[in-house]
Amino acid sequence: MGKQSNQKFVSIPYQMLLQQLKYKCENVGIKYIETEESYSSGTSFLDGEETIKQNYDKSRRIERGLFRSNSGLLINSDVNGSLQIMMKVFPNAFSERYGIEGVLTPIVINAA
Repeated sequence: MGKQSNQKFVSIPYQMLLQQLKYKCENVGIKYIETEESYSSGTSFLDGEETIKQNYDKSRRIERGLFRSNSGLLINSDVNGSLQIMMKVFPNAFSERYGIEGVLTPIVINAA
């Protein structure tokens, strides 16, 4: 983004941003849920791991943006982390009976 743009962005009051987001969501009928993201980046969604300290292994993030599951499959780190957060908030998100409509399991696009 550039140094000047980044400095302007960083100065946004975080709590005010969250309050505005909550207000805007509730104003149009969207349920706003705030959660913590601990252990989501070092646990594997593909292996069905819970996001708990015992499963956390930071070494599986092999480089920026790349995560290796226990079975050796590679997935984008941000996708893995966001799926883990989704599972934390909505444990049945991917179940056939109680799943969220439109939620899909990630697939391998380019296996190298």
